[in-house]
Amino acid sequence: MFRKNTHFNPKIIKENKEHYKLYKVGKFFQTAMLSVLVAGSLVGPLIQIASANTVSASSGISQLSSDSAAPAADLETWRAYDGGFASFGMKAGVSNQPTDVTVKKGNAFSLSTQFGRPTTAFVVDPSSSVSFQWYKWNASTSSWAKASGSSSKKTSYNKSTSTYQETIGQAETDYYYCAVTYKAGLLSSSVTKATNVVSVNVLETDIDVTDLSISGSDYMLPELTQSLSYTSDPIVNTATYTWSSSNTDVADVDDFGNVTAKKISGTTIITLTAHNHLGADVVATKTIKVGSGLEDVTVNFGEDATFKMQGLDGYNVEYRWYDSKDTSTIIGTGSSLTIPNTTTSDDKRKFIVQYRITSSDGTVGDWSESSATLYVDTTISESESQSLIASESTSTSESTSISISESASTSTSESISTSESE
Repeated sequence: MFRKNTHFNPKIIKENKEHYKLYKVGKFFQTAMLSVLVAGSLVGPLIQIASANTVSASSGISQLSSDSAAPAADLETWRAYDGGFASFGMKAGVSNQPTDVTVKKGNAFSLSTQFGRPTTAFVVDPSSSVSFQWYKWNASTSSWAKASGSSSKKTSYNKSTSTYQETIGQAETDYYYCAVTYKAGLLSSSVTKATNVVSVNVLETDIDVTDLSISGSDYMLPELTQSLSYTSDPIVNTATYTWSSSNTDVADVDDFGNVTAKKISGTTIITLTAHNHLGADVVATKTIKVGSGLEDVTVNFGEDATFKMQGLDGYNVEYRWYDSKDTSTIIGTGSSLTIPNTTTSDDKRKFIVQYRITSSDGTVGDWSESSATLYVDTTISESESQSLIASESTSTSESTSISISESASTSTSESISTSESE
């Protein structure tokens, strides 16, 4: 049921009776081992058997095989933070995992992780708390130990961020994880779990970024957050990265590339800068618009008009579309609505879309709505009508002229015929 080489901290195992039983069994065998050592019998064989699955109680760190390229953390891993939608379905967890780092020897590197807490009516429980402890893999002892670098903590609203810094003087590969302890409230027990294990690759020389691009949505709804990602060339490089927003009144971006839209509609440019150590910095940008999700549409007479609800990519959404003049009849249930072959009667026609979000745990949010207007450019239709009238007038004139000409020709022909008869 339990993995080998898993350590149960005596301070917290009493919260789980089964864990406590295992701990007591371990203490029994530890006492037995000491007796054997005093007696001086079977010392060598027993030490070999015990060392394969025994944990150092004083350090609280589990023993893992050094044969593994990326050792596993000695704690259960935290789930991902679920921010839900409008506070529905929120669950505590790691909102941003630490990522692998490549650095030149002698240069400082940073690792960061972020933990998100639920909110109740948009208020964080003041009695809840989050703490961090970074661990580093010791290859010589095949065990995790508290990392010796410096760390700092920053809390903003319902997110807490820990940043770890260290400088390594020789080329090597090291492994780290962060143990996050969360206490949900005054009457709750503390829970300690791990982030993902990440590697720090220390190189002899720097490697610069030559190309950089950002991926993510170009449109956001107010007060929602999206996580941007980026691609660098080469993938392995020693550059450091910073994010920035050109218009923080419209949207902010944090150190992890998470963009949070504000209540104000508008446009901002998100910039990611790769700070190279050898050459010039490399920059990538992405323009993001913040709006109600539904924009007015203008088409020419006779063209199809399509409305599309934007800013909800990645969410489980239910839609209902209405004509504003008849809100009792649903005319669409998808993320978009098309009005075919528009006419003058469609000009200034207003449409409403209602939408609601279902979070990952099945919690259904309230209905929200947005509206937009259809504008039909009828100038082409009027121009075509005038052209048709002019064409018909010309055709009628030409027909009359031909008729008169034919009449005159007939008259002349009859006159000639009469003259010859005489």
